[in-house]
Amino acid sequence: MKLLILSFALLVQFGFVMAQDNKPGMLVEAKYNQAKVFQQPGTSTAIIETLTITDQVELIRRWNSHWAQVKVNGKVGYMEYSELTYRKVKAQQQPRTLAAR
Repeated sequence: MKLLILSFALLVQFGFVMAQDNKPGMLVEAKYNQAKVFQQPGTSTAIIETLTITDQVELIRRWNSHWAQVKVNGKVGYMEYSELTYRKVKAQQQPRTLAAR
């Protein structure tokens, strides 16, 4: 009986360790203002967030060919994949040196 309880306790701990969100997803942006984040992958489900093009969106994974699972403001939801775009990386300006002149 003790072995059974110990095994169950270890299994539960292992499940919590594996469920931790240590690996951040890729940062993307909404292509359009008023882009909607839905509770489930479908436009008939509840809207949990409405985004602008300046909002940061974490792409968790691509759900299927039409939907992506995202995280916005700590909330996980679904967006149409076509409404997402990769963030534009701004080139860092190189410091001017004597050799560059």
